[in-house]
Amino acid sequence: MKKTLFLIFSGCIVIFSIICICCGPIITGVIPGSDSWKNKNCQILADEYKAASNELVKESKKKERNKCNRDKAMYGLEYSSLIIDVFFGFVCTILGLLHYFDIAKYFEIVTGIIGLATGIIGFVLTFVYLVYSTYIFTNDPYNGTNSPIYKRNGDWAFAKYEDGKGYKCLY
Repeated sequence: MKKTLFLIFSGCIVIFSIICICCGPIITGVIPGSDSWKNKNCQILADEYKAASNELVKESKKKERNKCNRDKAMYGLEYSSLIIDVFFGFVCTILGLLHYFDIAKYFEIVTGIIGLATGIIGFVLTFVYLVYSTYIFTNDPYNGTNSPIYKRNGDWAFAKYEDGKGYKCLY
């Protein structure tokens, strides 16, 4: 029973990882401009930030630099986590097949340790990617085309009027 369960779980990991690769927003190009995230040079923006003398320009360059770093990290996390999950899933599936056909009887403990270690590594990478992408997609003010996206409340308002002061953003 344990052999079949190990084989089923490892096969499901491969299938779900392939589905995630097909649905990944950066890999599929759903996010506008995400195909250039890999080639972004954030060091230029960091240099421009250091060289800026005006406080307003400096703040703008700081935001650009931080966004560039977040985009590059998101790109790397999506590719690395999903591809490593597929690789580890295939390794565990092969090990599961060896156990299912009683070929791996001699190194059963080693196979269990390999399966456990790859499962933990895959889980941690996928969890970090999930948390980071959730943070990026909910908190990043731009959608990749440098046009702002404002958060809105339940009444679909993103600002409210204050007497004498004009409009103030809610978020």
